[in-house]
Amino acid sequence: MKVREKLIQLYSDLGVEPRLDNFASRKQLQKLTYLIEAFGIFLGFKFSWYLHGPYDRRLTAVLYDDTREESDRQVDNTFQNEGEIIKKLKEFLGRDIHSSRTLELIVSLHYLDYVGRKQNLTDDKIIEQLRSLKPQYTKEESAYYLKRIHQFMYN
Repeated sequence: MKVREKLIQLYSDLGVEPRLDNFASRKQLQKLTYLIEAFGIFLGFKFSWYLHGPYDRRLTAVLYDDTREESDRQVDNTFQNEGEIIKKLKEFLGRDIHSSRTLELIVSLHYLDYVGRKQNLTDDKIIEQLRSLKPQYTKEESAYYLKRIHQFMYN
């Protein structure tokens, strides 16, 4: 199955219509794809830090243009435990799945937590780092979502 087709199927399984007509929708798809991979469905994207958190320019190319070489890349039709992973991701996100702002916070925290753990950073340091990069998020909401990340992804 082509990677673009697989992404559309996964978004549908999550209850999200993949739209590219506005920035919030495009950001939502970037963040959901990051989380899909973080939860265990590896589609071969490589995210790095960008203005709105983790981002992969190749993903944007795949979503915009299904005639590009990257869009033709093949992935498995079904991944091991795919149904369980999607169910767990839906449970983790709840209604936040439709908030590009909250998805940006969650994905940014996960990325910084993943990198920070390698450097033995504490939760407080990770939150401090996030808030220095993204001051629009409060310490309280950052702590809440970091705790949820730990509960759902590391247990």
